[in-house]
Order: sequence, then structure tokens, then C-alpha cells
Amino acid sequence: EGIMGAHMLLSDIGTYINDAVSEYNGMAVIIEKDSNNLIANSMGEANFTVLPDGTLKHHVLGDIANKDIQKAYEQYKKNPTQEKIYTGKSEKLVVDTSEISMNGLDWILITAVPESLFMTDIIYSMHWAALLATLFLLLSILIYSFLMTKYLKPMRTLLQVTGEFSAGNLSKRVGIIRNDE
Repeated sequence: EGIMGAHMLLSDIGTYINDAVSEYNGMAVIIEKDSNNLIANSMGEANFTVLPDGTLKHHVLGDIANKDIQKAYEQYKKNPTQEKIYTGKSEKLVVDTSEISMNGLDWILITAVPESLFMTDIIYSMHWAALLATLFLLLSILIYSFLMTKYLKPMRTLLQVTGEFSAGNLSKRVGIIRNDE
């Protein structure tokens, strides 16, 4: 009964980590620290094979089809404090590796989710900010042009009349636009 309960618990772990990362297009693997034997994974890979004689052959991390998570783990083993972004085959992955040690268990949990999951909202916000900045700039240019045209019109009129005076046309006059003085 105890072994059956442990087996059910291990299979539930695989289902649990699959549910936890599938929503984010991620993947997760639990391995034994010393042997790299698979304990559970979210990719549907078999953790072990039952041989014809009834014994179990454990699969190791190197047996899974996804090479990105294997290489990310190798990177972690070389430098555990290194940045957690791994450039995979098709995209960048944010990888988190956690060691789980308790009562005889010495496991490593490796999770990887696409970097785009974190960057999508930032890129979306940047596009909106650029669009708004462009609209405000265009609006500011239009307002500036309108105001400068309106306020510089009397100056242009004065310059035209001054040009006429200097050319000898003394009959030219500046019209009064406002009577606010």
C-alpha cells in the first residue's frame, strides 16, 4: 500500500507540473540530483520503462526529446548564479532551477517559460507609448503652426508695408485689425 501510494503521488506530480506550466507554453522537469533520473516532467515523456523481466529502467534528463531544457540544465550546473535566460533553438527561455531536499529526497526542479511571456506586455505598452508620443508631437506641431500663423500675420503685414515704403510707395498703409488700445 505504501509503494502504491508513492507511485500515485509521483504520477500526480507529473500532472501537477504539467498543469502549472502548460498555460504559459512552458515546460518543467524534476530529476534526481545525483543520477539525473527523471522523476516527473510536463512534456509527456516517460520517466521510466518497464523491462520484459518486470524491472524498471529509469530515463535520465538526456533521454528527453527537448534539448533546450537539457542545455539550460548544463548551463546551470556550470554556473548556478548565472543569469537565468537561455537562448533555445526557437526562442529565449527564462529558466528557473530549484533544489528540493527533504527526508532522503534530493531533487532538482527545472522550469522554463518563453521570455516572450514576460515581454509581451512591455512591448505592447511601448507601442502604445510610441503611438501616443507621435500623436502628441503631431498635435503640438499643428497647434504651433496655427498659433504662429495667427500671431505673426501682423508682423508680415508690417514687413510688406515697410518694403513698399522703401520702394517709394508712400501711399501704402497698414490696416487696423483690432481696436483694443
